[in-house]
Order: sequence, then structure tokens, then C-alpha cells
Amino acid sequence: MFPIGVNTWVWVSPLTDEDLARLAPKVADWGFDVIELPVEQAGDWDPARAAELLESLGLKASVVLVMPPGRELVGADAATVADTQDYLRRCVDAAVTVGSPVIGGPAYASVGRTWRMSEEERKSCYAELRENLTPVGAYAAERGVTVAVEPLNRYETSLVNTVEQAVEAVGGIPGVGLALDVYHMNIEERDPAAAVRLAGDLVAHVQVCANDRGAPGADHMDWPALADALRAVDYRGPLCIESFTAHNRTIATAASIWRPLADTQDDLATTGLAFLRTL
Repeated sequence: MFPIGVNTWVWVSPLTDEDLARLAPKVADWGFDVIELPVEQAGDWDPARAAELLESLGLKASVVLVMPPGRELVGADAATVADTQDYLRRCVDAAVTVGSPVIGGPAYASVGRTWRMSEEERKSCYAELRENLTPVGAYAAERGVTVAVEPLNRYETSLVNTVEQAVEAVGGIPGVGLALDVYHMNIEERDPAAAVRLAGDLVAHVQVCANDRGAPGADHMDWPALADALRAVDYRGPLCIESFTAHNRTIATAASIWRPLADTQDDLATTGLAFLRTL
């Protein structure tokens, strides 16, 4: 069985030590194996304190990185790139402390940044990305962590939308793999299961939700086919529910969550957990 996780964005943003102390016991009691911890700003929560709490509850951790405006590895000045690399290294440090094998997210450009590119310009951007991500991958690899780069849908980026593009952009960089998010794959991949197989052993992390960002299973996704594809590429990591609350103004606007996606956020998590266990 795949370990099952849930991202704290289901309830709060940004995550704090107090939030984690409240949420982690519930997540453990419900039967989740993993809790996913976003690092919106380094220092929002204390990795050492989190590690102690999660160990006491028998929970594993995964860490996700966040790319707001101003975090860029392509098409930016040298100082911005250096600051972004430093932020990613701090995410790696947090992952080491809490025992996460990955930091996952769109580690290339800020979410919402889009621009038209010719094929030549895209190749140039990918070359720049490889140059700027390589030292971060090396830093992560030295510490036993993988930087899992996540393709996003066309409305959130124009740089890396599909698995095929992600493989072209970052495949072969030491310490770098892919994070696959079913929400984005539902928009961009004609055959999500085939995309998983294309990613192969680069699959380092998987996030799941329904096609409307609600609980996985209450949707039109072919979940058995997706699970079979993940087994075919020997993916051993968790399936982490990533959704968001409509009750937090900042995160609801950022993720375009304009209505509740479940009766309660707790229901979203527990319903998703029950369905994912059937896979």
C-alpha cells in the first residue's frame, strides 16, 4: 500500500508551530502516515520542534517549497536567483531535520508568472534552469534529499506544464526528480498514467486531490490506472492530499478556491484518506 499523507494547506496558511501542534495529533489519529509541511518562509515553523512532535505521534513528514513572486531561477537578476537558491537550500535543511526525503514544488519560477516563448527561448530557459538548479540539487543530494520539481498547469506557469517538459528541463540533474500533482496532470496530460510511466524513476513525490481540488475519489480520475502506473515505475513514496481552505483569504485567492470543497476541511481529509486506502 502507498503511504497516505495530507498537506497542512487543507486547513491553514502559513503553517506555524502552533498550527502544527494542533493539526498533527488529529492527522495521526485519523490514520495518516505522512503530514506535508509547506515552507512559505523559512522560520514560519521550527523544524526541530516539528521533528520531535511528529516522532512522538509516529508521523512521517514531507516538505513542499513555495514560489511566490520574487523567487525565480530563470529570467531574473543574479541576486534574485541567489536568494532563491538560498531559500531552496533552507528547505533542504528543514527536510533533513524532519526526515523528509524530498522538497517538492515548482522550483523554477514564481507561480502565476507566464510569458510567451519560442522553442528556442524555451530551450534557453531550460538551460538556464539547469545551470541554476544544479548546485541546489548537489546540496540536496549530499544530504539525502531530492528536489522534486513539479509541473504546473498553464494558468499558473508557462515554463513547465507537462511531464515531458519536466524531463527535458531537469532530467539527469543529480539530486533532482519530479513531483507529480494529479490536479495539474488532469489539466495538462492527455493520459496521466502514461505520463507517470514517462517520468519513470524520476518520480520522487506525488500529490493528489479531485479534479476540483476536493477529496480524491469524488471525481472522474481513473485512480486505479494511476496507481498501477505508479507501481509500474516502482514509486514507494506517499500519496499526499493537497487541497486548500476557502476560509483563509490569502490561500483561497492564491489557489482560486472560491467555494467550500467539502462540508468541512476535516471531512475533505478523512474522505480522501478512506478512498486512497482502497488503492
